[in-house]
Amino acid sequence: MALTINPAVGRGRHDWIGHGALFVVGAIVGALAALAVIIALTAAVSAVSPAASVAAALFAIVWAVLHDIGLPTSLPYRQQQVPETLRDVLPPSVVAAVFGAMLGFGFLTFFTYSVQLAVLLVLPYVHETVAIATVIVFALGKAVVLLSAVGAETVDVVGSRFHWTQRGARVLRGASVLVSATLALLLLDAVA
Repeated sequence: MALTINPAVGRGRHDWIGHGALFVVGAIVGALAALAVIIALTAAVSAVSPAASVAAALFAIVWAVLHDIGLPTSLPYRQQQVPETLRDVLPPSVVAAVFGAMLGFGFLTFFTYSVQLAVLLVLPYVHETVAIATVIVFALGKAVVLLSAVGAETVDVVGSRFHWTQRGARVLRGASVLVSATLALLLLDAVA
């Protein structure tokens, strides 16, 4: 995202701030849409069998956690983050909003960590204010990467700021597993 939405693209800092704001709005809209879909699916399955709804949520969380710890589990997801071709056919402001919505929704992009799925699957079982606040905070978290572009004069400077180590990836994946497992236990406790 920071390579698409940064001060070096467009007319500088003013555009970057505007595009960043559109990205955040898009991410919030996408996250709220994901929440609506999950709530509707949970309600539909719960109407038939509340136990089946909880079991399906727990199964999905465990399956994603198994992926996080490195077991070869098959996950139905896109193999790309966002469709880069949109950069060439849409104005930067529209690209920012669309990319934000896709990342906010979460399942339209490259699925990498179980925590997004775990959070969304637990939210139908909490108070709606907590659920909405949680997805908004989660969406805002997806925009943090845009801060890596602060003070950048060129796209190369932005790109050079991304340093990812194997240790860092293991720490992030481990944190995702712990948060997802905690959410699964909270879900069990909430329905018990």
